[in-house]
Amino acid sequence: MILKEINISESGRCTISGAPDGRDCQVLAELVREARQASGQGLLHIARDEARMAALAESLAFFAPELELVSLPAWDCLPYDRVSPNAEVASRRMDTLCRLAEGAAPDLVLTTVNAAGQRLPTRDTVRAATFSAGVGDDIDSQALLAYLARNGYGRTGTVREPGEFAVRGGIIDIFPPGRAEPLRLDLFGDTLDGVRLFDPLSQLTSDRIQEFRLEPVSEVQLDTASIARYRAGYGARFGAAVGENDPLYQAVTAGRRQLGMEHWLPLFHEHLETLFDYLPGAPVSLDHLADEAAVFMEPAACVLRGVRRGDVAAGGAAVVLGAGSMGLLHLLVLAAARPGCSVTVVDPLPERRALAERLGAARTAALGVPAHDKVMASTDGIGADAVFDTVGGGEALSAALALTRQGGSVVLFAHASEGKPAGFDLNTLFKYERRILGTYSAALKEQAEVFELLTSGALDPSPLVTHTMPLDDFADGVALVRKHQALKVLFTPSRGAAGV
Repeated sequence: MILKEINISESGRCTISGAPDGRDCQVLAELVREARQASGQGLLHIARDEARMAALAESLAFFAPELELVSLPAWDCLPYDRVSPNAEVASRRMDTLCRLAEGAAPDLVLTTVNAAGQRLPTRDTVRAATFSAGVGDDIDSQALLAYLARNGYGRTGTVREPGEFAVRGGIIDIFPPGRAEPLRLDLFGDTLDGVRLFDPLSQLTSDRIQEFRLEPVSEVQLDTASIARYRAGYGARFGAAVGENDPLYQAVTAGRRQLGMEHWLPLFHEHLETLFDYLPGAPVSLDHLADEAAVFMEPAACVLRGVRRGDVAAGGAAVVLGAGSMGLLHLLVLAAARPGCSVTVVDPLPERRALAERLGAARTAALGVPAHDKVMASTDGIGADAVFDTVGGGEALSAALALTRQGGSVVLFAHASEGKPAGFDLNTLFKYERRILGTYSAALKEQAEVFELLTSGALDPSPLVTHTMPLDDFADGVALVRKHQALKVLFTPSRGAAGV
């Protein structure tokens, strides 16, 4: 045995270190075997990112080919993009969810930090959305076509990709998730006369099979009930009048699929679950840095995008308004990505200013005259190259403009209240050539750079996590944050987890 001192059946948390790349997959395989022997369950492993998950799957196929493993990738698009996940990614996700919902017990489920954090359709919803038939069964072709449209399949002239279907008289071609080859259904009236596999490139048929099963392609089922839920939820949040000018709302109302609709998943379902609901009680292992990546990788990438857009150079001067977790993350990202940058952190709470100084702030101050005086004194009266607003609102924006040099930038990172106007003298922009920029999400480039900063140790956001609590204590963690008794609370997925 590789692992001699770990009892995976015991509740608790442990860290395994000293396993280099290549050896780590052997350790993971041993953990899987230990989990199966101890509890009869498989293992859930959360990888840092998609590349790491793919590398682990490839290595395990070589070192432990006897293990049955499935993977759940994350969507390959940014939150609330007007772009849907890639069809292959969506198909892989639904194939895995269907197998787990129907009681499959693979030895290992591989996923990523981003995928583990996504909400999912409930197991009951997924189970009810499959379709099975065998040769000789009666099939209502119109009901089958309605099923395909409802569950995300796209109609096309020639089936070549997962999630597509085509109809030619009594022949229906379908490429369902989880299959290497598409299906060709031969109907004689309403009777299924035969099912054959075929090559999606040559379109030539090969083997015959006696039965088949179809799974949803999309996590959104577009039926009467889901459309009604979407319309009600949309109206409650934004007002029905807003939807009149929203192409997505209009398309869903008309029963048509629209790119990006998956990002509004909560509006289509009564409630959602997580991957941990699909694997109740399963032991969990995580890649090194998975905790930090889960909490900070995406926001740190957004911060880095703002730093780039704010045009802050190494050795420049920056101001961060707010010393909450996001304000202090700006401080750390600036130190890692722009070495030598002099950063002033502004916050009304003395204890947070003290923490900012311990994390490397050149100086701290309370908002108002103290901040203005310190920034001007440290820049010879010029002002900061960029001010990063992590507070939000009109007052913070006015303060940020007052601290910015001529030609400098104010980068808005925080949300303001809905409909709140910004009141400031436009000449502070026009005469002094200042810029106001918004930064909302990051691209893959920033995510890759932040990952390198994390793994190299140049960026260490772990001091921002003041409390680690099991997910069972979620309400207590929220209460700590609201009372300003915690800066960032990290919730672990279960009370027993092993870190690899």
